[in-house]
Amino acid sequence: MRALTEDPSLRSIELLHRARLAGDAGGKTALYTLAQTLRTRVVTPLVRFEGLPGEFSQHDFGEVLVTYQDGTETKVHFFASRLKYSRWVEVTLVPNERVETLVRTLVEHRTAFGGIPLVTVFDRPKTIAIRWGRDGVVTEWNPTFAGVALDLGIGVEVCWPYRPQEKGSVENLVGWVKNSFFKQRRFLDREDLERQLREWLGDANTVRPSRATGVSFANIASGQNH
Repeated sequence: MRALTEDPSLRSIELLHRARLAGDAGGKTALYTLAQTLRTRVVTPLVRFEGLPGEFSQHDFGEVLVTYQDGTETKVHFFASRLKYSRWVEVTLVPNERVETLVRTLVEHRTAFGGIPLVTVFDRPKTIAIRWGRDGVVTEWNPTFAGVALDLGIGVEVCWPYRPQEKGSVENLVGWVKNSFFKQRRFLDREDLERQLREWLGDANTVRPSRATGVSFANIASGQNH
């Protein structure tokens, strides 16, 4: 458990992942129990996620500094999407945070979702809007984004700085991806990062139970149509 001593924030699932890579075939229950005795337990209050199945999805760009095992440090940009009811999440590494990248990745994530939610919530008005009033109403949309939104038939909602509760809900998606994946894993190189990201998404969406609901995201999605 030296890894836990060096980094107390490591999650039990990541400790199990590292143990498996090291050839440990022991049961996960014993490892989880040992981890609980060694770590300081921090209780985070659960947040009630609003919305009905298929009603809301949230999207945002994020960036994080990644240090590969050879010491090379690089800035990684990613685009994250999440269905707010089922908690199904998609994350794609992207070259930049421009509107063309946004719409292309948004379409890919919609395909992965298997449908289009009623309302699509964003946290980056500069990417999708050019001008807006003090009341938060967009007066001029980015024409590239607007054209794609019309073609897809999506409803768009933009979070604003003076609506902290709504804005925080979207920002938490990026923070969750950073803390649950990027800051938990170690990567050999970009190829290894991409491989581990695919593995992590599969595990997060179909295997691990959600901390908010107690069941896997896939089970919610199959039973409630997201």
